[in-house]
Amino acid sequence: MYSLQATFTKRHEVLIYIASFFIPLLASIICVFLAKHYGHVHNEISVISATYILYPERAIFALAVTCFYAILSIYYTPISPYFLEVTQNTQDKKAIEDLGLDYQWTICLQVLFLVAWMPDVVFFGIHSILAVGLFVLLLQLQYLLISASKILYPKCWLTFFRQFIFFLSILCLCAIPTMVPASFFKDFLGSQGYARFNFLTNDPRTFWAAIFEWAYVLLCMLQMSLLSYEIHDKTKSKEHKKR
Repeated sequence: MYSLQATFTKRHEVLIYIASFFIPLLASIICVFLAKHYGHVHNEISVISATYILYPERAIFALAVTCFYAILSIYYTPISPYFLEVTQNTQDKKAIEDLGLDYQWTICLQVLFLVAWMPDVVFFGIHSILAVGLFVLLLQLQYLLISASKILYPKCWLTFFRQFIFFLSILCLCAIPTMVPASFFKDFLGSQGYARFNFLTNDPRTFWAAIFEWAYVLLCMLQMSLLSYEIHDKTKSKEHKKR
């Protein structure tokens, strides 16, 4: 029974990892439709937080993120072993260990969990700080993943693709605040409570910022999902050793 379960886990480890990303993605799509259906948002495209501020969207989004957090925390943390299994070079392994991938990975998951459950309307300031912090942490995580990729296979297509995603992510992250006029920040910071909620959901000045915000999150998810390459490689390595 144990060997059958172990074999099943090895064969489906990559599939489960990739499938876990569809949980928050599907929940986000549902939240967008529900927010528009209940009249919680009126912009054609709203910033992400505006789509899950109120219920039932908040419960759906928080539960989806919790499932995502649980799967990655329990089954795919730490992540450095997936890179370490790829190479037998002692110097490469030491260089990967020194990157601090596991710490960055864990922090990103924990902050994401806090963002999902933080009451947005009540604690706008804390929620905004956590969200901005999460975006910066995810960019740092991307950089570390690229660094590990350069150590293991500097001329592989995966390394170049990760760098391309990282470059697009930087552009999107820089575009988010620059696409919002200064008048919006002045009005938003001068308001409180539900007035801020109305700015996020009804003000057309956030349109382009929302587009780049969604693009940035999707790029981060794509970058993280590419870890399936190392997971697949580790699974093959395990099966080869077993034979």
